[in-house]
Formats: sequence, C-alpha cells, structure tokens
Amino acid sequence: MKSIIRMMCDYNAWANRRLLDDCTKVSQSGFGKFISGETGSLCEVLSRGLQIDQSWLARLVDENAPSLINARHPIREFSEYRYHRMTADDRLVAYAHDVTEAQLVRPLRHFNNTDCGDVSMPAALALFYLFQQQTHYRAQAQVALSLLDVACADLDMMIFQRLSGLASIEPSMGSNVHKLPIATRIFAC
Repeated sequence: MKSIIRMMCDYNAWANRRLLDDCTKVSQSGFGKFISGETGSLCEVLSRGLQIDQSWLARLVDENAPSLINARHPIREFSEYRYHRMTADDRLVAYAHDVTEAQLVRPLRHFNNTDCGDVSMPAALALFYLFQQQTHYRAQAQVALSLLDVACADLDMMIFQRLSGLASIEPSMGSNVHKLPIATRIFAC
C-alpha cells in the first residue's frame, strides 16, 4: 500500500507542477477573471483544491491548519498561490514517504455535509479521496485555462509513470496489435 500511496503523491505533485507551468501563461488579470457560474475564476478553482488538500493534510498529520485557504476568499496573486500549492505538495510527498502501514489504517474522522454527520475512514482511503479531488480540481482548472485560450499539458498518469521509470513501452507487440481486442489495443499503443 505504501508504494502506491508514494506513487500517487509523487504523481499528484508532478501534475500540479505541470498545471502551475500552464498557469504562468495567464496574466494576473486572467487569473482572477470570472469564467462561469460553476467554475468562477481560475484562482477560485485552484484555491478550492488547495483548501481541500490542506484540510486533509492537517487531519493526516494530526495538526491544526491555521493558515487554511478560505475558499470564500481565494488567493488572488498567482505567485502566492504557487508558493502555497508547492508547499502543500512537498508536505504531502514527505508524508507519503514517511508514513507507516499502521498510520495508513488509522481511522480519520471528518464531518460530511451531505449526510450531516461524522464519517470515519482509514487514512489510506482519505488519501485516495484527496487524489480524486485533486484530479477533479485540476480538470476544472484545465477547462478554465482552455477558456482563457491557454493550451494545457497532458496530465495523464501513464505519462508520469513512463517519465519516472515506473512503466515502459514494450514494442514487442509489433504488427500483431491489430489482432487484439479494441480495449487491449488502446492500452497497448
């Protein structure tokens, strides 16, 4: 379990840094520009994702997080956001590399607004929830960037896995690829 958590944290930081690089192509006024009712602005989307990360990270390491970003008051300066995002990612990666198996099964409690009650889950599941949320907010940020006419880097985990040496392309299938079922062909190429 630890190796998967480490890989997911490393991927999360890699994807966030690629997204930050894309955000540098946006002017400061574009960073705070209203885009849509659901999204708000790029800085609002990014701040919501950061707030969730900081909140879960505080629960995971048993600490208070007094400097949590308030989603109602998003960070308006990109350089400040970048600092907080990279700091949170670095803390999350450090946690993942130091966490023990016992800590991963430790129950975490949080208030669920949907059910209006406390929910308890193992720390490992909370981390997977955090990763799922980050994927969601990165996708929203990429939509916002595309609406601001910014081309976005591909954040596919397979790219990360190949670049980090966790996966490789094996060209051994050669001309027989066309004989495989379609689902297999998609993943073989």
